[in-house]
Amino acid sequence: MFGQLEKRGKMELVSMSTEAMAPQQRGDWWRSSVSKMIHKVDIGKLSARDFSACISARRDGEISCADFLSGPHEVSCPGDSFSDAGRSGYLVSWQLEGDAYLSHGDSRSVLTPGSLAIVDGRRSMRVRFPGSVHRIVASLPARAIEERLPTLLRSHSLLLRPAEPVASMLISYLKELSNQQSAVTSDEMTMMADNVCNLLKIAATRAGIAAAESREIRQQAIAHYIRQQATDPELSLQRVAEHLHMSPRLVQKILHEMDTNFSTVLMAARLQMAAGKLMQLADTTVAEVAYRSGFNDIPHFNHLFKRRFGLTPSQYRATSGKVS
Repeated sequence: MFGQLEKRGKMELVSMSTEAMAPQQRGDWWRSSVSKMIHKVDIGKLSARDFSACISARRDGEISCADFLSGPHEVSCPGDSFSDAGRSGYLVSWQLEGDAYLSHGDSRSVLTPGSLAIVDGRRSMRVRFPGSVHRIVASLPARAIEERLPTLLRSHSLLLRPAEPVASMLISYLKELSNQQSAVTSDEMTMMADNVCNLLKIAATRAGIAAAESREIRQQAIAHYIRQQATDPELSLQRVAEHLHMSPRLVQKILHEMDTNFSTVLMAARLQMAAGKLMQLADTTVAEVAYRSGFNDIPHFNHLFKRRFGLTPSQYRATSGKVS
């Protein structure tokens, strides 16, 4: 027996180690544990003979947190595929011991003890651990992070070294979230994760990173949220404004400064999404593609699609999306 996996309602908890495990089983077990509790990854460059690791973790829906120690290895993930787009959140990694070499898009960073990285888990990344490491990693909903730090809509990652007293408060929350022995309920886990997001905003602000009050970032935040929620046929200007903590009038004003409006941005996002699905879901009817892209009126969808791409949806699919 090398540990235990426990379920409390929909919450999953794990406390395991490789101590009593056959060496040849350790790599697969580590990949499975990290993928299940934190983020879907591939594992490489570990010693099949003497790799060791232990993990204490908790997951509840979109929120999870793990405290782990491990030997040298490398993890990588390709980012979200079309089928699971949007399911991943942001990974908040606190380096307690050892070094981590992070590649995230075009960004390259080295995490040393005391540093913290916030990275978009929906994008491809690679992390190399050349020696033994001790880290706490939380996976938090993208919406919760981007609301506090909209600058991530552009940069997709941040590297911080939180100062006191924020550092102690953050580490306290992360340890409590990852501790399999702590009696944390689902509601409490949500509130604690919310507090972590607020503390990350404070840490970033103190580090001189703008919390995204600039007009450019607001424009990006509005466009990003509309594209992200475009498949919802009930999406409205009011809902966009509420999500971004703005008034509908301000959202309209910002979109006007971009020489566009809510309906135009939404329709463009839905049509682009429909075009992609026509190519990727070959066995799905045009009507189903329209519904999945946020349209309720099929004749109206066909009209808009032809006006945008010069072809009907069926013709577009037949050309494999190659529009002159």
